[in-house]
Amino acid sequence: MITIFSKLAGSVNARLLYIITGFFIFIPACQADNNIENFEFLTAVRMEKLKIEIFDQKGQCAIRVNSTPKGKLLNIPYPCGFVRSSESLAAQTYHYEEVGQVFVIAGPVADERAYKKNASVNPKYMCSNQGQAIIIRNSKLILRQSQNILLGFCHYLGFDEKDYYGFAYPIE
Repeated sequence: MITIFSKLAGSVNARLLYIITGFFIFIPACQADNNIENFEFLTAVRMEKLKIEIFDQKGQCAIRVNSTPKGKLLNIPYPCGFVRSSESLAAQTYHYEEVGQVFVIAGPVADERAYKKNASVNPKYMCSNQGQAIIIRNSKLILRQSQNILLGFCHYLGFDEKDYYGFAYPIE
């Protein structure tokens, strides 16, 4: 005997089956799309009332403060991100009273063959050969000169404070 409850249970099971099937088809597609450019770089930082963003401007890294329409070009290729001392979402930074807040931006991840030449770091730190320091002072953006150092700028391996001091007070 077919009752209203058995019809209702059958339609609920059919809907549930469609939802589950759709879920398994949709999820792998999203994951594949996200993995195309999943560099896990930190590209935005908030500091008091400021938002500092790194973005792609025709293959070059650019930076802007508080969503201004036009940013300043960095002298490193895109993709890039703020250096952090671990996989946390906080950029590593130091403040110097006379200079301002100093951040370092690391460029694209170096080829894996470069790590074999320099055993002091490994690929898990996502190191780059290119980087550039920026300074925020009184809501203004100051760019330091970019540098090329073999595996010298790692996205997940910050710097000692003395390195930030060198970025803050460069010897020219």
